[in-house]
Amino acid sequence: MHLIKLIKRRDRKNALPGISLQDKDLSDLLITHYNLTPREIEVANLILNGYSNKQIAELLSLALATVKTHIYRIFSKMNISSRTEMFVEIGQWTA
Repeated sequence: MHLIKLIKRRDRKNALPGISLQDKDLSDLLITHYNLTPREIEVANLILNGYSNKQIAELLSLALATVKTHIYRIFSKMNISSRTEMFVEIGQWTA
């Protein structure tokens, strides 16, 4: 995946330390449990690493509206309504 190089930075202030969806087991779990698409996994990983919607759009060469749609679908599939809830939900799987 071309994003691996871009998201190796761990200095993001909102990042969840030690959690990366590059971990195949966690990615597989999220695909299986939440039915996330590969693109949604990419977006979720960037969210967990503290990137803003605008930064995600730029990194993935997507329109901001497309990123917002991906995030809406991720939140819907995970039955959450915020990034904070996403951190908590993902944290449950990695604890």
